[in-house]
Amino acid sequence: MDPNYYEEYFYNEREHWWFRARESILRGQIKRAVSRGYLPERPRILNIGAATGRTSEWLAEFGPVVSLEYDTECCRLTRSRTGIDVTQGSVLDLPWADQEFDLTCAFDVIEHVDDDAKAAGEMQRVTRPGGMLFVTVPAFRMLWSEHDVINHHFRRYTPAELRRLFSNCDIRLCCGFNTMLFLPIAAYRMLNPLLSAPFRRDTALKSDFTRARLSLAEPILETLFRFERTWLDRGFGPPWGVSAMLVARRPKE
Repeated sequence: MDPNYYEEYFYNEREHWWFRARESILRGQIKRAVSRGYLPERPRILNIGAATGRTSEWLAEFGPVVSLEYDTECCRLTRSRTGIDVTQGSVLDLPWADQEFDLTCAFDVIEHVDDDAKAAGEMQRVTRPGGMLFVTVPAFRMLWSEHDVINHHFRRYTPAELRRLFSNCDIRLCCGFNTMLFLPIAAYRMLNPLLSAPFRRDTALKSDFTRARLSLAEPILETLFRFERTWLDRGFGPPWGVSAMLVARRPKE
């Protein structure tokens, strides 16, 4: 993530309609795991890629959270603005012993590293046998845009590709989400460079979060996105979406 983007990201994580809707969906999956006995009542949680701290804030409602963030400047901002004790480190070399956590989360993280197989292995290593892994990623290469460039992504995934990374786990859910907005977002991302290029004067890269601030439409967009909990909370979802998620258990030894 570009350093100048951190302050904007701090605001986005707490106020942007996309983050609010995503948070609701992610909360629903953890509540489902606890209610089904996949997790203890107060699981020990590792949050990889804590960014500006909002995910660690709401994860702490479920259990004690240990936060990891790769970027040093982002760690400083998060510590100063939230008081969260963020550990600086990489998902490729997690600084914890084997089997320390009941739940290991990586929300939009592994697309930032070249060796995603190693990242998946490290996540499994620090998760106890029978513990849970929860991963989200941006989906489908055809949706690649300057949003991916400014966020330093290496790739986007199909649900099948995400499933293969964790194929030795007991996968409880692997599907697309942000599905109801998939078609308009896909159309915009594919057509916008062609239609806007001749008229564009501002060459600075911008994320989707900067562009998608349409005050009148935001409540509608958030409602549509949140509505996906209707099926995700029941443990199924379609194989398409702007993003993909995986919920899996590490096999018991």
